[in-house]
Amino acid sequence: MSEEKILNDEIMSDEELGQVAGGGFRQTIGDDTFLMEFGYMDKKFREYSFNWVENSAKVDAGWAKAGVTCCTVFGSGDNKYWINGNKVSRKEAFAHVLRQNGYSEDAIANYDYDEWAGSF
Repeated sequence: MSEEKILNDEIMSDEELGQVAGGGFRQTIGDDTFLMEFGYMDKKFREYSFNWVENSAKVDAGWAKAGVTCCTVFGSGDNKYWINGNKVSRKEAFAHVLRQNGYSEDAIANYDYDEWAGSF
């Protein structure tokens, strides 16, 4: 097999890389869709041409509108979230948005977090 053929076979698409690398890519897409649902984003991540730096910054800005500091980390396995300077889990960041949108604590406890891409 030629060297060129081997290198071409080793190139992964962004989707394949997201699946291998973990939460960063998949979580950011899920965060984007979640934030769109509640009006914190103007466009879905998938509607942009793929540019990780630009698009992840837009997701971070969407979180900021919700009062959450987010650091999207490509290939990290997990994005990082803070509320009022305190590090929180992704689930706690989602719960924060739900509270802001009038969800009861019971509804938050029973919310289907699994519908959003990435791990919690």
